Amino acid sequence: MCAAFFMAIVSGSYLAFGVSALLMEVNSVFLHGRRLLLFSGFCKDSLSYRVNSLFLIVTFFAFRFIALALIANFQIRNRHLLPTSHFVLSCTAGITIIFLNVDLFILLWKADFRQQRQKTATK
Repeated sequence: MCAAFFMAIVSGSYLAFGVSALLMEVNSVFLHGRRLLLFSGFCKDSLSYRVNSLFLIVTFFAFRFIALALIANFQIRNRHLLPTSHFVLSCTAGITIIFLNVDLFILLWKADFRQQRQKTATK
């Protein structure tokens, strides 16, 4: 993935790749906010935690999944315009990021939302 950023910097192109990486950082604000709330002793049922969780899920889809899907779509549609080495490297980096995001989403879902559903089912 560092190689993909390095290639974007050296070539002076692929601005969308860098912008999408920065857009993912919007979601990181709520991800770190979640961690800070847990460190501060907030209960997962508190209003602050629930609002943060809602923003976390919404920004996760908007800035991680949808942005990566748009970039993948652009890469596939315009693969004939890219040098083969750039296409392979960008696809490898994109697939890596997608797998990491899916794994992170599953961990978050299990930690926050699956437990809430199980609590309401047992009550």
